[in-house]
Amino acid sequence: VFGFLVLFAFYYMISMSLMSWDEMNSGNIPLTPDDPSFGNYISAFNNGFWQSFFFTTMVVCVNIVMKLFVCILLGYAFGHFNFKGKNIIWWVLMLSLAVPEVALLSGQYDVTVQLGMTSGPLLLVGLCAPFVASIFTGYMFRISFENIPDSVKEAAMIHGVSGTGYFFKIALPMISSTIWTVVILTV
Repeated sequence: VFGFLVLFAFYYMISMSLMSWDEMNSGNIPLTPDDPSFGNYISAFNNGFWQSFFFTTMVVCVNIVMKLFVCILLGYAFGHFNFKGKNIIWWVLMLSLAVPEVALLSGQYDVTVQLGMTSGPLLLVGLCAPFVASIFTGYMFRISFENIPDSVKEAAMIHGVSGTGYFFKIALPMISSTIWTVVILTV
């Protein structure tokens, strides 16, 4: 039933894209267009579609890179190292999951405007920065790093692998499924 509803939504979206503006705004929207036309597509391509597509792609790519960088380091720090206050800090971070991200958007928008990230190259940073530090994503990485057996690190250290080498050559490849999951969820 849910699969049908999702497929119906895609069908209806495509059907409406083939309708004229008058047909869409008539108040009685049919399930199929009376006179299918690709004029809306031509209009979109002539009025900045490719520029919007390129900018959206840039925002997604920068967001992925920034989120992976911050959240992998967060997950590695909390999943691999033991330091004083680790559990208290982690639970404070976990409590922030109780606040929906949508509730934070207006504050993030105000900060972005006050920092002047509304035009030029800083616009890209302003669109990505509020979504980079995701506690949910950090939690996913923490669990992944915790699931790497200690014997793997011990064996790597015996073979002379440095801490950085262990991180890049052993730990990151072992959590590649989590990395791909985060990439897909971010997109």
